[in-house]
Amino acid sequence: MHLYKAEENGLQLIGFYHSHPAAPRPSPINLDYMKLWPHSIWLIVSSLDYSIAAYLVDGEKPVKIDIRPSKKAESSSDKSGEN
Repeated sequence: MHLYKAEENGLQLIGFYHSHPAAPRPSPINLDYMKLWPHSIWLIVSSLDYSIAAYLVDGEKPVKIDIRPSKKAESSSDKSGEN
């Protein structure tokens, strides 16, 4: 579904993800798009070493944010092997 159509239908975008063939930092083009959706998380994966970083935009600059699994996700994966 096209992003604008999704928003028109009341769906909320929480973020974008993509990879870079370099360190996981926003490019100048990324920053242009980040300004269009300033409350969205931008997750970038490095195809060099698979490192991950997440960003929000604050005015004109990207701000790195901390990301980690939630307790719910951790407890779900802990129970997956139990029977």
